[in-house]
Amino acid sequence: MIGLHFGDPLFAASYVAFACVTSLGVYQWATLRARRNWPGPFPFHAHPVAGTFVGLLFVVAGYGGFFGLRWDYVMVPGLAGWELLITFGTGALIALGIASLAAAILGR
Repeated sequence: MIGLHFGDPLFAASYVAFACVTSLGVYQWATLRARRNWPGPFPFHAHPVAGTFVGLLFVVAGYGGFFGLRWDYVMVPGLAGWELLITFGTGALIALGIASLAAAILGR
């Protein structure tokens, strides 16, 4: 069995944060795009333009933060295969948990 090698823990955590922030933005956009009362992470159903802007802001902030702050590691061979699946899956699950918690707090 081949072991998983995540390399620098800070870089692996950066991948998880990147996946989480961008997933929140995409989830916000998808919730508004579907025009359903799904529990999106932010309550913008009455103002879909503002909600779309917030979702886009999260995606841009995720990419800008990851590639801007971690550029020194981005061009170095690192995570691949299962490591990427685990880090991005973890980030997406954290985003889904945050969205569900926000929906529960907001009573939706």
